[in-house]
Amino acid sequence: MLRPDYDSILTNPSLPSLPTVALEVLDLASREDVDLRDFEKTIERDQAISIRILRAVNSSYYGLGRRCGSIRQAVAYLGVQTVKSLVLGFSLERAMEFGDDEISFDFTSYWRHSFITASASRAFSEMSDHVDSEEAFVAGLIHDIGMVGAWRVHGDRYLQMIDMSHGDQDELTRIEHRILDVDHTKLGSAMAESWRFPSDIVTSISQHHHEVLHPSMLDEMSRVLRLSVLLVDFLERNEGRSPSELTEIEAIALDWFGIDRETLIDLVESIVDDARDLAKALKIDAGRMPPVEAILHRAKRLSEEIPGSDEFCFENTTHDSIDPVTALPGRDALVSDLESCFRSTKCSPGDLGSSSISLLLISVDDVRFINETMGDLGGDAVLAHVADVLREVTDSISGTVGVYRFVGAEIVLILRGCDEKDTIELGESIRGFIARKPVRIDGRDGDSDFLTIKTTIGIGFHRFGDVHQRTESPDALLRAAMCAVAVGCRAGGDRIVFHHEEDDRVMRRA
Repeated sequence: MLRPDYDSILTNPSLPSLPTVALEVLDLASREDVDLRDFEKTIERDQAISIRILRAVNSSYYGLGRRCGSIRQAVAYLGVQTVKSLVLGFSLERAMEFGDDEISFDFTSYWRHSFITASASRAFSEMSDHVDSEEAFVAGLIHDIGMVGAWRVHGDRYLQMIDMSHGDQDELTRIEHRILDVDHTKLGSAMAESWRFPSDIVTSISQHHHEVLHPSMLDEMSRVLRLSVLLVDFLERNEGRSPSELTEIEAIALDWFGIDRETLIDLVESIVDDARDLAKALKIDAGRMPPVEAILHRAKRLSEEIPGSDEFCFENTTHDSIDPVTALPGRDALVSDLESCFRSTKCSPGDLGSSSISLLLISVDDVRFINETMGDLGGDAVLAHVADVLREVTDSISGTVGVYRFVGAEIVLILRGCDEKDTIELGESIRGFIARKPVRIDGRDGDSDFLTIKTTIGIGFHRFGDVHQRTESPDALLRAAMCAVAVGCRAGGDRIVFHHEEDDRVMRRA
């Protein structure tokens, strides 16, 4: 296989390039004696960027006490470095545009990762006496620009490398070296250098996947970015978090910047909130942020379950994975907990509290229409809202085993100790409660609308000793609820369906 040399990639015309205005702004912002009038005039030459800056400055993210009507006021209120970061963010988005047909690169995930890393870098830099917080923010914002460059040059071939890495960026760099002789860290740092970024930013980008004990990590900016990348990679991973990862991050944060556990927890929550607000201010689609509260709650619960443990701990199994959209445990946790219910049920056949299992499969109606009219983010917002409602409803129900993300637009609730009548009544209450709490959907143009959500709920029921219903195993109970949902959807949706054996025969004939 032919491997292009390093220079041929860097000189490829497909690489993204920053607009002239952005390059001039970066140059002006680096001067100690910058004339603010020159700074203002340079930005105002690009009307589109000027308008977006003013919209961002007047957003709730910055919380100004009075409305800003000009670039000069924006600089006066926020400072040169903050306005420079806004110019950079908008310019990067424009530089990455590659035609309407080229949509296969996952820019939503790219921006989410970049925004959280930028926010983390700024937060960690404030714990250092040697790193400028705005430069750290910029380093975090552009640290993965080499991935965009590699995609622009290699197209689908590079997307295959990303798929091969299975979301592991350290593995991606190894694949890039093996196939391209250069990885996205080196390519990104070279791009940053060609855009005349400060040398410490260029260096930190080239090293953001280096080993923590590598000698290069003695540089403070590189440490800030490396710690940020470690944290964000951990937060964004949907599953497979190892027991030692968060403890390792905590140890590095303490060693490098004196950040203790309590401070780190506070920082993690504020970092993700800041990134979410920044994406809204810039009006750049960054998707749904990681469910930090659920991740930290899971860490705390696991640490409490281990006698003598005072460290965060995550089990390295998919059972403990948290769905990023709903912040609920996933399907593997559902199957595991359901199997545990059946084992304990068989041990105590005489007690209704331990011998009955109710499974409610809550399916959002018209989800295809929602996704088509409001986009995937709209569908995700609806599903997250339903999950929040279910948590609220089930918090006070003593028989709740758990609430889980299933597949598609479906969520599962498992209960113990409810008879058929109580289960149906609860299902009706849940369906009505969801319908009475519309969800607010934010559009890309800044407008928002409220949507009333209708659901179809299928119920499977098992009691030890009953033989007239085919729900004698976890799989059978789950299939029963799925069949009930299918019957309800065929009847028009927005209803409760309690599974009966004849439902299976109806579905087989259909």
